[in-house]
Amino acid sequence: MSDLNDVCGWSELVDWFGFEPDFHDAEVVRIEFRRTPHPTSISVHTWRITPEVNDAGYYVLDRHATVIFHLSGAVVAKQFQHWNHQNVLWGISIDREPSTQGSSSRYILHLDSTFGLEAIFAADQIVIELVPGDAGTVEGTPYRSGPRPA
Repeated sequence: MSDLNDVCGWSELVDWFGFEPDFHDAEVVRIEFRRTPHPTSISVHTWRITPEVNDAGYYVLDRHATVIFHLSGAVVAKQFQHWNHQNVLWGISIDREPSTQGSSSRYILHLDSTFGLEAIFAADQIVIELVPGDAGTVEGTPYRSGPRPA
């Protein structure tokens, strides 16, 4: 990811996890497309994987949270495919698109897929909202987190 210190909410996200998250194995649980002046919102359930292993031999997951990316301004879905019942991510990255002909640079949000949704969005602004808590249900949809074998 490029320098994200200018993204509102990024430092709180880093503080919550203790590092810059890459969102590997996170799941996109909701996307709400809205027209201007309202933001388009992408909700992602994620967690921190600890080095601890439980009695069943799985890594212990903690710091569960739903991270909501609010995109505003001129929002463009440059790529949007494979949305389905489970949208597991390989990772999320945010970059800046170079400015052209006097326009300011835009954010590019990449949702790289492991299974399901693969998407790229461009927006004038991104605001990150962190909603801490175990997502036994997120937005009314049952969520099952599969821990990793040790």
